[in-house]
Amino acid sequence: GNSGRTEPLTIIGPEGITRVVNGLRVVAEYLPYEVNIIEAPSEVELSLSKEGIHIVENSEHSKIHSSEIILSTLEVDHSAPCMGYSFYFKRERKFNVEKAMENNIPKILWSKLQKQEEVTFEGKTYTGDMVLGDERRGVKISLITDSRPMDSMANFIAESDLFICEGTYGSNEDMDKAVKNKHMTFKESATLAKEGRVKELILTHFSPAMMEPVEFIDNAKEVFENSTIGEDRMIRTLTFID
Repeated sequence: GNSGRTEPLTIIGPEGITRVVNGLRVVAEYLPYEVNIIEAPSEVELSLSKEGIHIVENSEHSKIHSSEIILSTLEVDHSAPCMGYSFYFKRERKFNVEKAMENNIPKILWSKLQKQEEVTFEGKTYTGDMVLGDERRGVKISLITDSRPMDSMANFIAESDLFICEGTYGSNEDMDKAVKNKHMTFKESATLAKEGRVKELILTHFSPAMMEPVEFIDNAKEVFENSTIGEDRMIRTLTFID
């Protein structure tokens, strides 16, 4: 409550998250902003925008605007309910002047159609597809903590620009602990990154017994070269690529 925040806060998590958050609110009863909690299904896609949050159906993907973020969830394998998250930042399609002229689109409609709006003008209906180029790749960020590796994870994180993953145990010798406590070793996290064809892996969620995680980074790099130890206040800048 001392951060200066006043806009509403939305928390999206697994079943039971409402009970946990309400328990924490016992010691912080007053907050200067509204807290909204969504207990998401195990696997769902949500559209996040200024207008709010709604579930995305498969047929709606082409209608999602570049201002929206697609949040996907995955139920993971841990001793308590836990989820993996993937954020996909949509990118605008390029306006194609030649296509617009070939389709005889009145110039007065170009700006609206560029925003993928459907317009009826002089008895005829025009759509964004009549003036826009092909879909362009956006930016994808995936996050998985508190879990054993799962077959479904490679597809879930596929081609992420940034993959943030738990690396509770740095040493391969701690495999028994990883299995027992339902966590991962650096090598397992790196294997996921490789199978998912991600661009960069940042390891986090280290066991307190691992005083210097960087000492074990080679266990990850041997499998996936672009592996990094996560640190407090670490910043990454991701950009769209043509």
